[in-house]
Amino acid sequence: MVEPGINVLFNISRYAQIEAGIKYRFSSKIELVDSPIDRINGFTSEIGIKLGIFNMGRNRYKKKLN
Repeated sequence: MVEPGINVLFNISRYAQIEAGIKYRFSSKIELVDSPIDRINGFTSEIGIKLGIFNMGRNRYKKKLN
């Protein structure tokens, strides 16, 4: 099974992000007992919220020179 996809992150604040993505699943043929399904190919979408402390391009360890 191969499932390539892409995700996008939206920064709401330094402490929250929204993530959205889409994937497509490619699979080989399978045999399930008492089921007409022989492949599990298809699109999958996802959405989520990430909470934490995100850097957002700031380097807090960089020394400032005067």
